[in-house]
Amino acid sequence: MAYDFASVQEFVTNFPSFELQDQFDGLQWLLPQMEQFPDMCVQLNQETELRNILNQVLQTQPVAEYQELVDKALAFLDQQGSAQPQQEAAQEEPAPEPAPEPQYQPEPEPEPTYQPPEPSYQPAYQPPQPAYQPPVQTQAPAAKGPKKSWLEPKPAPKPTQTEPALDNEYFEVIADYTGKDGDPQFIAVKKGEVVKVVKKELVYVTIEKDGQVGKVPKGKLKVAAGRK
Repeated sequence: MAYDFASVQEFVTNFPSFELQDQFDGLQWLLPQMEQFPDMCVQLNQETELRNILNQVLQTQPVAEYQELVDKALAFLDQQGSAQPQQEAAQEEPAPEPAPEPQYQPEPEPEPTYQPPEPSYQPAYQPPQPAYQPPVQTQAPAAKGPKKSWLEPKPAPKPTQTEPALDNEYFEVIADYTGKDGDPQFIAVKKGEVVKVVKKELVYVTIEKDGQVGKVPKGKLKVAAGRK
């Protein structure tokens, strides 16, 4: 079965502009493609800058789960790039005969070109500008208030709106998630279920469902109406 390299190349080109969750999901899609089609890894090494893109993003996203996916992608690129068969050396072609040295021919002297004299420009007479006269102030300056002492207490800063906390809130599942095979830290959920969030992270949140506790991607949840 052939692979669609055009789709992979478009993904690699737009990868740096993705949000963190989209980058994470995109790598989860790309890794099985690279494992199934070794030739695609060789082509990625030759025609894209996936290695440089992954190294740059890895420095800006210090997340354990994210680093694991990037390390797997770099390992596939290294493995398939080193296993690429070497092409046979091309047969040596006979060296071309040296071209005869050209005989010296003096270059003809360039003919002088006519250059008309530059016209002398006389600017038109401009009368001097009158000196600036500031307007006369008729009103007395406003009285200054008493100077504030540096000992006076500063006003308290206004509270800023922050993102609502995810801890101990009920959320609705907006998309199915099957978890990770063989990893008990992740739990499967179905669209429409209401779960309780007990801990938040950058990419995942820890939820409680039917007495079980596990991780799901943050993008799979939304605040459940009327539940907190």
